[in-house]
Amino acid sequence: MVNERGFLRRLLKAVPALRGEWDRARAVYEQNRGVGLRAPTPGSFLIGLAFSTVHRWVEGDAEAGDRLRALLAFLENEAADPETAEFAARFVSCLPDPGERDSAVLDLLGPRLRELKNEQVRRDDESVSPAVVAFLHRLADEIPFLRQQVLEHFEEYRNPLGHVVVGGLVPEVCARYAGGEVELIRPLLAFLEREFEQNPDVDNVIAVSFVEMLPSPDQPGAGIEHALGPKLRAELDRQRTWHP
Repeated sequence: MVNERGFLRRLLKAVPALRGEWDRARAVYEQNRGVGLRAPTPGSFLIGLAFSTVHRWVEGDAEAGDRLRALLAFLENEAADPETAEFAARFVSCLPDPGERDSAVLDLLGPRLRELKNEQVRRDDESVSPAVVAFLHRLADEIPFLRQQVLEHFEEYRNPLGHVVVGGLVPEVCARYAGGEVELIRPLLAFLEREFEQNPDVDNVIAVSFVEMLPSPDQPGAGIEHALGPKLRAELDRQRTWHP
């Protein structure tokens, strides 16, 4: 079992500038523990640093740059130990992937951290469904008013996330339908109807991130359910009648 306290002591000794951030994280926990906030751990602390420190470095904060380099040097050493390499892997997994925005930070990684990042990228690549990627391309091609949103997602993420794209459409689609733009929305619903029950990965995206996210009957925009095709309507009914 990893000695988290030992890891934290070494981290704060190697990068003293992080002591204040750790103390602030602890203070926030103490102030909010009564509402169920979890105590910070070295792992959660590193995840926060992966976002905050990199962001400040990208913005040109010189002190943040010094902290980031010191932190990466520390993690490079820790990555040599199988017991603490998981902390280093957790940190690099939160860094941008190659080709994504702010991925220049990857140039600062040492060889061990670079290999951990490469392993994470390889795992992510293997988990991407080609069927979902093709589905998103068809969505962009066939539904003009959504094309820009989908293309921007492809630009931002090296591996497109079907659930993020489709789930993000639901509020806008329901609002437009409720606002009377029914004819604008019908082609999208027809597209999803055609795509459903053609591929299990695509079905999962549509069922979980579109159908399941539709408003309940008593919520604004619920009228969109009356425009669903028979397959999507059956899926909606199945979800609403399901009990664990």
